[in-house]
Amino acid sequence: MRALKIMPRPAAVACVLALVAACAPAETPSAHRPGAASSASSPSTSTGPKPTPQGPPGEQPRAGEVRPVERAGGLPPVISSIPTRRKVVFLTIDDGWEQDPGFVEQVRDRRIPITAFAMRDAVEAKGTPDPAGGPGKYVGAGKWGYFRQLRNAGVAIENHTLTHPNLRLLSQDAQRREICGSSQVIRKELGARPALFRPPFG
Repeated sequence: MRALKIMPRPAAVACVLALVAACAPAETPSAHRPGAASSASSPSTSTGPKPTPQGPPGEQPRAGEVRPVERAGGLPPVISSIPTRRKVVFLTIDDGWEQDPGFVEQVRDRRIPITAFAMRDAVEAKGTPDPAGGPGKYVGAGKWGYFRQLRNAGVAIENHTLTHPNLRLLSQDAQRREICGSSQVIRKELGARPALFRPPFG
């Protein structure tokens, strides 16, 4: 995985997230829940039961703690901050170039709540990793199998396009191909359509 973004309070939430609503029919909320069973799931390759996680679970908001996100007309909402007074940290990872098996174990065993924004070409090791991410030891090692392991560890896998273009430079049809195509690939490989989209380059 390439980027780790830590955002300690609402004003510092620099990522832009939008619900991916225009690409396909909505699913039931349970179908998107991280770790939910699906027909696209691969059977586990482990030979025995997993140990009980020892770390603290990711906390969910209390009822009424976070206000609903306002929509502008018929467009999906753009989320740039979470209205809460609690001290929270959001851990998000973009792309998927570096796929370290030890990282999956840490996330699972320590119950680290993260969200991954997968980009197809990075996950499938097509093209060249962004040099800004540094050298990657496990580039493309697990491909979608790696992301299935993350999903099974409770990680939400969301949309970051097919090829990581600057969407502002593309036509509306090309933007739709990048966003909806990525949602289709993720649904095919992981069994649930993403609910969030993070545009490359902000």
